[in-house]
Amino acid sequence: MDSRDSERIKVYFDAVAPAFASDARYPVFLEIAEDRCDRGYFGESWTKAMAYLTAHLMEMSGRNGSESGQVTSRREGDISVTFAAGEQNDSDLYMTTFGKMYLALLNGRSPGVVLSGGCHSGMMSWGHC
Repeated sequence: MDSRDSERIKVYFDAVAPAFASDARYPVFLEIAEDRCDRGYFGESWTKAMAYLTAHLMEMSGRNGSESGQVTSRREGDISVTFAAGEQNDSDLYMTTFGKMYLALLNGRSPGVVLSGGCHSGMMSWGHC
């Protein structure tokens, strides 16, 4: 990623995630997002996808580590919540608004065909096979 890309992502990031705009951890999460967000797949929407994914990762980092999946059960008396466990997939993206926006971009650019290697529309993990 060149400095122009970084600047464009930061401008978009600051607009969509102002609560994280001055967070010193931004460069680290940006680097993590870059490893998971395929530029070729997103095309012109890559900077938006990077901003959303970076904000999602930052928001998720502030959550309790036990919140690792979707809620599978609840109880009100003595408060008990159970989260689904399992392999890493896109389900955590549904846990933040930023993740949902990333998924909207991902699904909006879905090729809609089955590719060799088992990756197909709607099932891509982090934007690439």
